[in-house]
Amino acid sequence: MPGSYKVTPIVIDGVMYLPTSFGRIVALDAQSGEERWVFDTKAWEAGRPANLGYNTRGVAYWEGKW
Repeated sequence: MPGSYKVTPIVIDGVMYLPTSFGRIVALDAQSGEERWVFDTKAWEAGRPANLGYNTRGVAYWEGKW
C-alpha cells in the first residue's frame, strides 16, 4: 500500500488478514501475496469521515472465531 498508512496484519493458517484505511479487510496468501478475498465494510457509504478516512479498527482472531 503506498503512502504513510501503517497496519499490523495477523497470519492464521497461511492467510494474512489486514485492514485498509478505506474500511476493507483483505485476505492474502501469506506465501505468494495473492489476494484471496476482500470484504468491504462500506464505512464510506454515508460520506467521507472528517479525519480524511485514514483510520482502522484492525482485525482480531480468537479461538477460531472472527
